[in-house]
Amino acid sequence: MKFTIGKIFTILFVVSIYIFFNFSDVKATEYFEWTATPEVASVEVGKPLLFTITAKYDGYIDVYIPGPINLYCPNCSAVNKISFISSSSLDGIEKDISVIYTFNSAEYLKLISSKLPVTIPLVFIASKGTNQDTTETYEYNIEIKDFDCKQFNGNENKNKCDSAIYCVWTANDSGKCFSKSDEEACKVISEKDQCVKSKVCALDKNNKCVLAGVASKQQRDTYASNVVDQINIDGHPVPDDYKGPLPPCAFWGGCRDVNALVEVGLRVVDYIFSIVAALAFVFFIYGGFTWIFSFGSPDKIKKGQQIFVYAVIGLVIVFSAYILVGFLLDALNVSETFRGIKK
Repeated sequence: MKFTIGKIFTILFVVSIYIFFNFSDVKATEYFEWTATPEVASVEVGKPLLFTITAKYDGYIDVYIPGPINLYCPNCSAVNKISFISSSSLDGIEKDISVIYTFNSAEYLKLISSKLPVTIPLVFIASKGTNQDTTETYEYNIEIKDFDCKQFNGNENKNKCDSAIYCVWTANDSGKCFSKSDEEACKVISEKDQCVKSKVCALDKNNKCVLAGVASKQQRDTYASNVVDQINIDGHPVPDDYKGPLPPCAFWGGCRDVNALVEVGLRVVDYIFSIVAALAFVFFIYGGFTWIFSFGSPDKIKKGQQIFVYAVIGLVIVFSAYILVGFLLDALNVSETFRGIKK
């Protein structure tokens, strides 16, 4: 009797283990071998980062799961500046996939204001074919480091510090170069007038010189936006041979002001004016030559006079419109920066 009961319990135990591993949601093994290059991701503020995520299928070799490996990043779109470059299945039986991504730290900080250094956690999900049981996640962290401005300490490095858009020079006994996000940069300024004149510092409610971000959130946001804009401007300058109507902000993606649209319109109008004026001048000369070389022919004389008169009328209309637009710009007090049509 005891033997029978023990045998029954043994059978029940084996059956339970079988059901657990074959019908439950608990996975008995990992399906993917993950590789990230670089393994530790760290990038200096303002610079891009290229990294590769590889997922190699390493599941049960005795169970064939058809279909390619799917790899995607659900929160990359939330970060909004993880740009997909390329992906490829590396062999014929589709056992692994390698995806290259690029991360733009300047654009990330432009959208999400954060104090440096900051770590961004990204989650990647892989699965085999349409089998959801093979779904696995992998977390990859990217650290954005502040720019090392201390390398420009010393009076002999003042010009280097001033030329670094992330840094600010503070005049003191030895001369120090601070990051524009470093609160210590303003604490060494003792004179109130120097604090007010500083591009990164401001007086708080207690008249102490502090980082502009500490004195006012609006100042911090404006300053951070300007710094990132300058990064993008330096990286995407207007080509030297470009003569089209697009404003400079179109080349680095910073056209956030309605004046930029006005500038495009004005440049198009200016372009049209130049074409019409050139055509009118050409007809002016053509009419004059037709009149001069008419050799007494009444028809040619009349034709030349008409072309000459119409060309003069066209020139008058063009230049009158040009002057009128300039008058309207002055009346509306439009800045020279946004004119497109210069005086």
